[in-house]
This record gives sequence, C-alpha cells and structure tokens, in this order.
Amino acid sequence: MKKKPTKWREAFKAASLESDKSERKRLCAEARRLMQERLVAIANGGDSREERTMEEALRKLWTLEHGAGPRNRERKRKQSKRKR
Repeated sequence: MKKKPTKWREAFKAASLESDKSERKRLCAEARRLMQERLVAIANGGDSREERTMEEALRKLWTLEHGAGPRNRERKRKQSKRKR
C-alpha cells in the first residue's frame, strides 16, 4: 500500500495523478478531508491565498470524482469515434 498523504496538497496531487478509479476515489476523499481540516484550522485569520488555492482544488477534485476530468473526456471522445 502506498504512503498515506498527510497534507492536502500531497493528497490532491496524488489524486490528480492516479489512474486507478477506485484508488483515485479514495485519494479524493482523503484530500477533501484534509482540506476541510485545514480550512477549519485557518478559519480565523488564515492565509486567504491558501483558501483560494483550496477552493480551486476542491472544484478540480469534484471533476475528478465525477469523471469530468481530461482523461475521461478523452476516453469518451475515443468511444464516440468507434461508434461511427
């Protein structure tokens, strides 16, 4: 088993690079959990730049979790070409 990410950026990067769907889903959940913990930690007087970065990362996580990422679009494009 791979080393478990301990920081949200590590988890997000690992999820973004993962090709195995079930492992990507697990990593997305871990990244989301770590982001939520960090958002709570910086809620009062935190780094607004980090908050914006996290918000963007959360949107990207959503696309990874729901199969709307670049890999999935390419796969769907190839499938539609085969049907023709």
